[in-house]
Amino acid sequence: MLRRIELSLKTDGLTVSQTAAGGMTAVDENARPLFSSPPALMWNSPKDTGDMEAKGVSAHAASPVDAQVADPSGGTQSDPADGPGNAASSTVLPIEVGEGSLAVVPDADLLANTHSADYPIYIDPSVGLDQTARTLLRSDGYTEYNWGNGSDNDGKGTGHCSSYDGYYCGPGYTQRLYFQFSPSKLAGKKVLSATFRVTETWSFTCDERSVDLIRTNNISSSTTWAGRPTHLGTAATRKVSAGRGTLCSPSQPEAPIEFTDSRLTKAASDFAAGKFSKLTLLLKAQDETDTSAWKRFKNNAVLSVTYVGLPAVPTGAGIVESGGTSCATDSADPDVVADPNPTMTAKVMTASGGGTGASLRARFYMQKRESDGWSVVTEPVRPSSGFVANNTVVSVASPVKLSEGPLYRMAVFARSYHDNGSSYVESHSTLTTKGWCYFTVDPTAPKAPKITFGGPYSLCTANACTPAGGPGIAGKFTFSQAAGDNNAAYQYKLSSSSAWSSPLPGSTAQPEIVPQLAGTQQLQVRAKDLANRWGAMAAVEFKVAEGQTAVGRWHFDDAKPNSGVTKAADTATEGVRHPATLYTAGTGWSGFGRRGDGDYSLWLNDTSNASQQNGYAATDQPAINTKSSFTVSAWAYPTDDSVYRTVMSEFGSDGSGFSLYYSSGVQRWVFVWYWYENGVRKYQGVNAAAAGIPLKTWTHLAAVYDASSSTRTISLYVNGRIQGTPVDLPSGSDMKISDGALQFGRDGYPAGGDRYWKGRVDEAAAWQRPLTQDEIATEARLLNADGTSGVELVAAWNPEGKSGTTLADTVSGYGRSLALSGGATLDGTSIALNGTDGAAATAGPVVDAKGSFTVSTEIALDSKALLSKPDGYTAQVLGQRAPDGSAWGLWYQRTGVETVLDDDFNEVTVPVGFWKFGRLEADGTFTAVQSDETAALDTPVRITGDFDGPSRVIRLFLDSNENDAGVEHTFTAMMGSGDFAVGKGYAAGDTNWGHYLPGKITDIGIWAGTAASSDQLSDMLRL
Repeated sequence: MLRRIELSLKTDGLTVSQTAAGGMTAVDENARPLFSSPPALMWNSPKDTGDMEAKGVSAHAASPVDAQVADPSGGTQSDPADGPGNAASSTVLPIEVGEGSLAVVPDADLLANTHSADYPIYIDPSVGLDQTARTLLRSDGYTEYNWGNGSDNDGKGTGHCSSYDGYYCGPGYTQRLYFQFSPSKLAGKKVLSATFRVTETWSFTCDERSVDLIRTNNISSSTTWAGRPTHLGTAATRKVSAGRGTLCSPSQPEAPIEFTDSRLTKAASDFAAGKFSKLTLLLKAQDETDTSAWKRFKNNAVLSVTYVGLPAVPTGAGIVESGGTSCATDSADPDVVADPNPTMTAKVMTASGGGTGASLRARFYMQKRESDGWSVVTEPVRPSSGFVANNTVVSVASPVKLSEGPLYRMAVFARSYHDNGSSYVESHSTLTTKGWCYFTVDPTAPKAPKITFGGPYSLCTANACTPAGGPGIAGKFTFSQAAGDNNAAYQYKLSSSSAWSSPLPGSTAQPEIVPQLAGTQQLQVRAKDLANRWGAMAAVEFKVAEGQTAVGRWHFDDAKPNSGVTKAADTATEGVRHPATLYTAGTGWSGFGRRGDGDYSLWLNDTSNASQQNGYAATDQPAINTKSSFTVSAWAYPTDDSVYRTVMSEFGSDGSGFSLYYSSGVQRWVFVWYWYENGVRKYQGVNAAAAGIPLKTWTHLAAVYDASSSTRTISLYVNGRIQGTPVDLPSGSDMKISDGALQFGRDGYPAGGDRYWKGRVDEAAAWQRPLTQDEIATEARLLNADGTSGVELVAAWNPEGKSGTTLADTVSGYGRSLALSGGATLDGTSIALNGTDGAAATAGPVVDAKGSFTVSTEIALDSKALLSKPDGYTAQVLGQRAPDGSAWGLWYQRTGVETVLDDDFNEVTVPVGFWKFGRLEADGTFTAVQSDETAALDTPVRITGDFDGPSRVIRLFLDSNENDAGVEHTFTAMMGSGDFAVGKGYAAGDTNWGHYLPGKITDIGIWAGTAASSDQLSDMLRL
């Protein structure tokens, strides 16, 4: 007898595991599910008399009333390999996932009791994609995930399958069909109407029967009848009959059935807005006791929506002045214009994903300050006829002549039109992003001054814009007065700056201006007259050339662990190449790289083996000339902070040089400059601003030596931000000899040992010039050639199929485990939290809270438990603890209750609240981004937060939809070194853990780095 079937399993970059329902799932290195399978199904194939009846139609006409004729809609297939027929015996077989194998154990009873005439026996573990899924659930336990239409192309049935009017459908089970949709195509859109369409191929009677379309919780390959999804409300109902053909009069061929209802539109609209992660719709007979209501449907269901692109907040809003656009956001320092009909301008656009076919206009809104407040002056909508496409600049001269003297202010809205232009959706105004644009009208104030270029930069014209100079390279300019003016001073600013320079006195000024980034720059200049009045602005554009590229770049992705490779390539293109050699047994390659999936890094001494504690890598020759300006940078992953640890260094034969390292003495990152003076070794250092470093996380470090300044300076950057201010080097501290190798993971400090690094180093680079702060911020964002950013999955927990009190991370490779406590359980599909003491935690930190990171989870709130909480109750979904409370977290806050109607039109009270990403402060307020809409209840919601280290900006997403988009939420990062907690929080001022969350969490992922676009985020989250 056949006892076991075992197949070999080989994967590359996938983790395959068994689910709670006996199926299997495979996820990639970013914890994204690529495919899944329900349990295997085993069935025999006895002959079925119903097989000869096409849909059971002709049999009914020719058979006596008491005949029992099989209805193929109960499951009969013309080919028994398609699935179990009506008369077949079947059973579910769990899939066993082993190390390099998949196995099923055939059912001994089915083998023993199947007659030889009822062979062959089939065993079929089916595999399907999880993104847009469907499943069939039957009350007798049979499931079919991603079911097909069968060889007869008639689909599957829904309703009660028994006997009716001489027809035999089945032994009396109830069957339901579920369809699940992904939100990816709805990004950036507002749903106006929604229709669910599916083809009905057969009906028991010619009389119409009611079919309900119900929104439910999500499905997966593990979903069973016993654990069937919770109903979340009826979306639509149709009373229909189709598929009986000419037996009905008039004929009823198979037909597409459409479900359209305001409730379905509301659900689709909430779905598009990201209020829940997937839209799952159940197709079921309204009366599941009536066999005559049994119907068959194909698997071709679609959700068709009409939509309008969501308008985004306009950009580039301002008043058009000489050569450019200006928006003065300080009411005490407004722009000054001479024209009483000034031109207003802005670029209108839609949210990402909503731009195709958009019909847009801009609404300009101008006010004037009165003695008792502000009054509306004009609010023209342009273009006045027709529309503009996505990302179009719209301008309009004020239709009202303005008065001299009063203070005016202006904001702009975008409108997206639909219904042939009769209706529109309006965005938030530019007030939410940059604030009001203030200005006054004064034709007697100084006119726009003249700007003359003195090199190396030149004026951009309509036909030419020649790049010159580079970031950090000063340009010479001359500012002079316009004809008839008598100027006393000038101010300037680049478009990348929000603040004017200090006044430059005189009727003429000749500043040297240093651009920070490559690309086109706009220089804005204004003049002040002898009456102390600032006048109109002049603007010119010039193009900054790309700075000299890196003279050395080591990705450390040269080989896999244990490969024996001992050379790290220098992939820079500037100058001579300097590959690095790996030295001693303490070096190697790590399978964990800062760019994530498929990347590697330099592994150094990260073991307790005493013979592997002096590993490092070094170039054969100097990679940089330390006698000239330079910048070095690298990603560091420390695993020990008990002693001094060096990331990069270069020392000459005379002992002079630099070192970028961690000091256990001051417990900070340090950049030190060493030199000899009169035979005495001296040094000058610059330290990180904050003490402590997060172990086992990635941190970006950069060190700059600027020999071009008058005093020569050194600077230290951590995660793209300068630490303090540049430190002046004393006279005589310049390097005399620069003949040493560039070393990774070792120092050259003669009195203090080699200070070997312990951990990993990745993505190191060197430049023979001082990078600007903006350039270092760009380097810290680790951009790829395709415009995406390097992100590494550093933690992932998926409770699918898990039980017990510990949930291991089996995907990222970092191996952290969540320990459950209190009323937290693993129920096979989620981390179930009771909201009173249930939580899970692991030792932190998981990421450097001052560096860029992304955190995402899927959470279904428990509305009944939240209803018992008071208004203002705050619950942490997950987050990182800091010494004085919360470093960061995803939160829910209840703000009130509301009364709604359930499916039976009874009034029920439900809690109302919002999602937040940020920190709960000691006074109970949040420093956070808040969701645009109230949080959905009792259904899984995908919420994601990210923090950009260089800019210190946080964002919140529901699915891939950024909430409070366009508003820059700055966030003061705090070092997080305590527990990473799920379902509980520890806010500032707390003495114990609290803020418990009632709900179910089905997925958690954390990445080092942030997505460069919404498309990349969708790819990370596999939306």
